[in-house]
Amino acid sequence: MQLDPRALLAFSRPLLEGFERDFTPRLWHGLRLLAINGSTARLPNTDDARATFGAPPEGSSVPLARFSRLYDVLNGLVIEADRIPPRSASACLLVSIATRANDLILYDRGYPAFWLFALHHQEQRRFCARMPLASSREVSAFVASGKNSEAVLFTPGPHAHQPTTSAVMSLNLRALR
Repeated sequence: MQLDPRALLAFSRPLLEGFERDFTPRLWHGLRLLAINGSTARLPNTDDARATFGAPPEGSSVPLARFSRLYDVLNGLVIEADRIPPRSASACLLVSIATRANDLILYDRGYPAFWLFALHHQEQRRFCARMPLASSREVSAFVASGKNSEAVLFTPGPHAHQPTTSAVMSLNLRALR
C-alpha cells in the first residue's frame, strides 16, 4: 500500500523497451497512435495531500489529483503516466517526456488549449484534438463556414497564459459531420 508510483513507472520502462526491441509494434500509416486520457481522483483530506495537491476546490471537502496517461492505442501499452494537481499541465509533461516524431497524439474535448497546440508545434509533434464548438473564435467561425477542411490561423486568447503562447499558429481543421 505504500509503494511509490514512480517505482512502478521505473519498472515498466525496461518492459516497454523490451517490447519495442523484440516485437514489431502495430502502426497506423507509419505512425504510433497515442491517446492521452485523464481522470480526477478524490484524495484523503490530510495535510500531506493538501500540501502536494492543494486545498479542496470550491464545493468539495477533499483535495483532488489528476491522473493522466499516454496510451499506445494499437499495442495496448501505457507509455507514460503521471499524478499531479488537477490544474497542472499534465499533457505538457507527457508530450515532452514520452513522444517522438512518428507519433500521432489523440485528444478528447477536455484537453485542447492554445498553449498545448503551441507545444506540439514547438516539439514538432502531430496531433488530433476534438474541440468543443465554443472553444475559440476560430473554431466557431470554421464551423459556421460549412467547410469540411481549412487551414486556420489561431491567436492566443486571454486565458493562454503559458510561456509558449506568444505567437500565432496555423492549424488544419476538419469537420466531422
